[in-house]
Amino acid sequence: MVQPVVSPVGSSPTKPRPALRLVKTQDLDRDQWLQVRKGGIGSSDAAAAVGLNPYQSQLELWMEKTGRAPVAPPGDGGADDLSPMYWGSLLEPIVAAHYTRHTGNRVRRINAVLQHPEHPWMLANIDREVMGAPDVQLLECKTAGIQGAWLWRDGVPEYVQLQVQHQLAVTGKQAADVAVLLGGQELQIFRIERDEELAARLAPRILAIRLLDGAPDALALAAANRQRRSAEEDRNRAEERLEQVLDSLDDVIWTLEAEERRFSFVSGATQRLSGHSAAELYANAMRWADDLHPADREATLAAFERQFAGEAADQEFRIIRDGEVRWLRVRSHPVVVAERVVRIHGITQDVTSLHRAMDRLAASEERLRRALGASEVGVWDWAVETGNLQFVLAVADGNGPARMLVTLGYAGWGAGQLESEMGQNAWLSVGADDHIIFDVPPEERYPAALKLLGIDPVMLAGDAGHA
Repeated sequence: MVQPVVSPVGSSPTKPRPALRLVKTQDLDRDQWLQVRKGGIGSSDAAAAVGLNPYQSQLELWMEKTGRAPVAPPGDGGADDLSPMYWGSLLEPIVAAHYTRHTGNRVRRINAVLQHPEHPWMLANIDREVMGAPDVQLLECKTAGIQGAWLWRDGVPEYVQLQVQHQLAVTGKQAADVAVLLGGQELQIFRIERDEELAARLAPRILAIRLLDGAPDALALAAANRQRRSAEEDRNRAEERLEQVLDSLDDVIWTLEAEERRFSFVSGATQRLSGHSAAELYANAMRWADDLHPADREATLAAFERQFAGEAADQEFRIIRDGEVRWLRVRSHPVVVAERVVRIHGITQDVTSLHRAMDRLAASEERLRRALGASEVGVWDWAVETGNLQFVLAVADGNGPARMLVTLGYAGWGAGQLESEMGQNAWLSVGADDHIIFDVPPEERYPAALKLLGIDPVMLAGDAGHA
């Protein structure tokens, strides 16, 4: 069964002229055939010429056409029976015979190199001509081994379609069948219709890279251009990924071109941090200065100017955004080439939360200082590890407590022992009393403390029990 793979795009307004028979292949030896093959772009070259042949690159085609690499003529697989060309040549008559058996279409060989009537550099070798069939005129025979059969899983591979379209363009025919033997046991037949639009696009692209009559090595140039475009695409993808990473950061990463005084890069966080888009800063590099706090404006702009003299910056300043004061920190590094600043790389951070935390801490310390100043309680630091008694210096400076009591003692409790005994009510506890601590003689403090609990020490006994 014939499977169509390409629908006709449209018919040519005039009937295509038939191909010219450039030379008969039956009378050519190998060297003569190679010389003819170098004279143009054949149908088997079409896909490679536009970079779509999986088996041959544009550079390899260029090397073949310029004699820098050997090429085997059609049907010459050599003595190597492992070569796909060997088996393709050997099985071609069998594929053609079974095509006739399946379709009823008679075929015959065309033993000639055909030439396009208007584009002499377009050549074609046709496997078979279909005789007497109104809907198809050419037959292309293919074989695909086990490893190559996967290329045909979705129909005729693209490089074969280009080969057949080249043949149709050269011969002026309207349709061709492709018969392929897969794995040596399955024959599939596909119909390819002439595509005028594809032919119109294909011919100039092949013409652009042909290397004939001393023309410049355009094919090598095309290969280099493809490599350059591939490198550019890789670079663009890498830059896009990097920009996505930078845009995900809370900080703004930027680069300023020194001579033009314009930003060449600003990460996307600038919208969140300053309220200005990167596009605004690209258009006006000083747009950020419009939001400076009046008290910080002069110092900030002066530090900004010093960067162009090669001075790195690490500066904090305030901006007013939507009526709210926010703190920013800018760190920058000028790049100097030949004693001249060419660009400045920097990072801008929003440090508002840090400043607010510092303000809250300062306010809390001030409230504590005032509270301590209004009381008779002294506060000091004792650095036990170094033996630095800061409270002694505080007393000497007149900053100690109004009243204090220094005691020395020793306790042999283990860890958690006292807390446990207190929890078991083994101790009597009473709130601290300034009068007892500072005004009552030491020997009278114990009974005075018991009296705060309403206990007379005379009534205490050494025995314990339950009533």
